[in-house]
Amino acid sequence: MTHRTAVRLGIGTFALYTFVVHWPGVLPFSGPRPLVLGLPLNFFWVVLWIVLGLLVLLLMESTRRREDG
Repeated sequence: MTHRTAVRLGIGTFALYTFVVHWPGVLPFSGPRPLVLGLPLNFFWVVLWIVLGLLVLLLMESTRRREDG
C-alpha cells in the first residue's frame, strides 16, 4: 500500500468517524444493554472507533516511513 492510499483511507475513516461517534450515528447503540466486554454498547462503539482511528494512523505512519527509506 502506498502512502497516498493510506492517507486517503485515513481521510475516509475520519470523515466517517465524525458521523458514527456523534449524534445521530450513535443513537442505534444508546441502550444500557447489551454489554460488550463489560461496557454498554454505546461506550464500546466509541472505543471501537477510537482504536480504529489509532490503527489507521499507525498504518499511515508506517507507509510514510517505508517510502522515506
